[in-house]
Amino acid sequence: MNSKQIYEELSLQIDKSRMLPNAQMKEYTSFKAGGNAALLLQPANTEELSYAVGVLSRNNIRHLVIGNGTNLLVKDSGYSGVIIRIGEAFSKITVNETTIEAEAGALLSTIAKVALNASLTGFEFAGGIPGSIGGAVFMNAGAYDGEISQIIESAEVLSKVGGKLHTVNKDEMKLSYRHSIFQKRVISSSKQ
Repeated sequence: MNSKQIYEELSLQIDKSRMLPNAQMKEYTSFKAGGNAALLLQPANTEELSYAVGVLSRNNIRHLVIGNGTNLLVKDSGYSGVIIRIGEAFSKITVNETTIEAEAGALLSTIAKVALNASLTGFEFAGGIPGSIGGAVFMNAGAYDGEISQIIESAEVLSKVGGKLHTVNKDEMKLSYRHSIFQKRVISSSKQ
């Protein structure tokens, strides 16, 4: 399937206004450098995300899921596949008594403020990290003697194959220094 056919198939479920061919990735990374992506998708919800991952996987199209674009460099020669950006559409944060559930696009600094306002402790270390919770869980981010592995309970993930959502508990995450099992899956939301 060629790139035009992929674009048309994706546009069956994703509004073309959230699909940007030949996207300048410097506009979507904290380093403000790098080449273009063949296509940038910004899904509006989990259904669109699942649909996109399913289409791309079925057709063996290279794709990469990103969040806030921190700690990300795109080669000057660009990325020939599809970049799926998890952004504001995935930024809902909910407090449930002593836990916080945050969608993958929620910024760590925002979650830290929500935790402070709810008198919940343990997330202070993340307040100065400029990324999203999806990326933080993906790489077990940390600072100041704290890391995601110390506070996370579970995460809802989207498998690359079939685009199915399921919950992964902390023990299944294989969290270690800047590593997690999610480096093979797409994170939709997490619970701390």
